[in-house]
Amino acid sequence: PVVRGLRETQVGVYVDGMRTFPAGPARMDSPLSHTGPSTMQGVEVAKGPYALTWGGGQLSAIRVQTSSLFRVPRGDRLNGRLQTGYDSNFDAYDVTGAVSGRNGPLAYRIDGAYREGEAYQAGDGTSVPAQFLNRELRAKIGYKLGDNQRLTAGGGYQRQDDVRYPGRLLNAEFFKSGRARLGYEYASGRGLVRSVEATAYGYQTLHTMNNEGKVTYASENFPGPPLRVSVASDITTFGGRVATELAPAPDLRLTVGADGYRAYRDAERPFQVVMNGQPMVPPFYESDQIWPGVSITNAGVFAQVTRLLGTAEATATVRADGVWAGADESQVTDVYLDIAAPDDEALDPDALDQRELNVSGALMLTAPLSDAWSLSVGGGTAVRTAGALERFADRFPANKAQTSAEFIGNPRLEPERSWQADLEVQARYDRVSVKVSGFARHLSNYITLEDAPDVEPMLPLPIFAEGPFRYANGAATFYGGETSASVAVSPSLTARVSGSYLWGKNLETDRPALGVAPLRGDLGLRWEPQRGRVYVEAALTATARQDRVADERLGEQPTDGSLTLDLQGGVDIGRGISLEGGVTNLTDTNYVNHLNAKNPYTGTPIPEPGRVFFVGASYEF
Repeated sequence: PVVRGLRETQVGVYVDGMRTFPAGPARMDSPLSHTGPSTMQGVEVAKGPYALTWGGGQLSAIRVQTSSLFRVPRGDRLNGRLQTGYDSNFDAYDVTGAVSGRNGPLAYRIDGAYREGEAYQAGDGTSVPAQFLNRELRAKIGYKLGDNQRLTAGGGYQRQDDVRYPGRLLNAEFFKSGRARLGYEYASGRGLVRSVEATAYGYQTLHTMNNEGKVTYASENFPGPPLRVSVASDITTFGGRVATELAPAPDLRLTVGADGYRAYRDAERPFQVVMNGQPMVPPFYESDQIWPGVSITNAGVFAQVTRLLGTAEATATVRADGVWAGADESQVTDVYLDIAAPDDEALDPDALDQRELNVSGALMLTAPLSDAWSLSVGGGTAVRTAGALERFADRFPANKAQTSAEFIGNPRLEPERSWQADLEVQARYDRVSVKVSGFARHLSNYITLEDAPDVEPMLPLPIFAEGPFRYANGAATFYGGETSASVAVSPSLTARVSGSYLWGKNLETDRPALGVAPLRGDLGLRWEPQRGRVYVEAALTATARQDRVADERLGEQPTDGSLTLDLQGGVDIGRGISLEGGVTNLTDTNYVNHLNAKNPYTGTPIPEPGRVFFVGASYEF
């Protein structure tokens, strides 16, 4: 996910209160890729430093809540949903199912899914590798200790196999991800203590990838000899959170709490050169510790005060985080130690461990301007500690670039600090709603890239023609905004329009910031009779050309504008059966999302799918 130009660990991702991270150094898996979309009940996005009570070490955040246990009516011992669908172009299909129920104070839910897909065709007929196989099973159980208290426990396992990545040097052999969570909730709604929440969790994701199926494997259209490259990585995370909401006065709310996590990562990249069909032994063999036993621990405390000021509401939040980061000194290579030091002096292994104390804060004021209009003004500062790849990458491609050069981590990076101001105006009438928002953000200690000094001996993977580079601190500025409006043209017809704009600049290079999405507008029409048994919807999306791109070191290229049309509809047949279908990219437009990766061997940005017909059916009981 990318939020107003923020990406990777700049965006904290939470699933049922669990801080989630990817397992792959190349970010083959995003933090949300191990949570099935069929289990999601709601998604909330904080577009700035306004999620300080969710967790620490982030500049914005996404919070996902999976399906609730206690929404099932009491005494309903068994109900469920079975759903299946098929997409043409991808030759992809999925089957998902869930059963849930309540028996007195006990509630339960079980979710399962199977998903499989193949390569797709872009609008110009190009075949894009995109195969995947995904299976998962999740379960929750809850017990009501009384009217105000609940205990919950849950866990799940997901496996992905043979995933093809057209924008990466390697493909994924598998992901194996297991997680578990325990929770306690108390909600009285009256008195001094209004609520108490406590959560403890743990998860592990194992990941293996290799270059089988890539041009380097058989040396087809590749100038070098055949290679055998693989990466084995894993992440193990434990964390927890406790918070309580107090009501010292009728117009005052106070939330205090603490949270923390410890994430341990390890990744190794062995590779061999193949000559005449036989893998060569040293010196044609090398093994890199991409993540040399990296651990990052974040522990924080927070307080939030909400006060009514007449008809206005003010919310102030403050947070302090301690960060401990380090790596296994025995696994760190001499090349890394020589290049990683920002002052071009050799780095002592004892200097790998770093400590930080970061303080963040935000203030938001919301006030009505009239019966229909309201104004929100906010501002704050948040701190993001450097990630594992930024600190300890050993000659590995950066997610901050669209070129597959080699990048070296920097353990002495200062944490990024965001200073952001927001303004939002909303209006709501009987048939019309409007929202306009804008922001300005400055990033001090912005983590960017610079040329690394030449170090001998240097044993890079022979895929890379340039580099190495290393991570460094700089500064950046962003501003932009979003607008949306909805109009009930008639009781059955609704029109929606939205747009977004973003501008960003890397002040260190005096060039545009990487990954700034172009100007975009969306127009939608939805016809749905008041009884709601059938609907038809059309969506038109227009995207402008983006020619403000980062410098050559980051490999970003301009992208053309595009116009796409999607159509879909559905019908509720009755007896719990519903059908839907439609087509995306009806005109079979050939286009590229500006945020897409590039093919690392050809330098060509990955195109979006061409025309896709889809059908789906669901049954509820």
